[in-house]
Amino acid sequence: MGLHLGWIPNEPGLRPRDFDQPAPSESAPDPAMVAALEAAHHALKRIRVVRQVRVDGQVVEEQAAEEYIEVDADPEPVKARLREQLRLRAEAAERVGGGERA
Repeated sequence: MGLHLGWIPNEPGLRPRDFDQPAPSESAPDPAMVAALEAAHHALKRIRVVRQVRVDGQVVEEQAAEEYIEVDADPEPVKARLREQLRLRAEAAERVGGGERA
């Protein structure tokens, strides 16, 4: 008779054990670290640029690029860089695909 799924060995070393102390509980997070993380999260904003290829009003391809910047930073240079990145990515994909679209 061989082993089958669901078979549990009946050896004392493999059974659950009773421990004399309870498992350690999670400690409370450091308030200073929580405040720093929240401040860092709110100090950034996301810039996202999306490029869509539409055929007969239907989106047939979509690419996106995004970057996080400081809240007070000018988003225009980042948007321009992301647009250029998407343009170069689309040109490379077109070269690989032979320039044909379905």
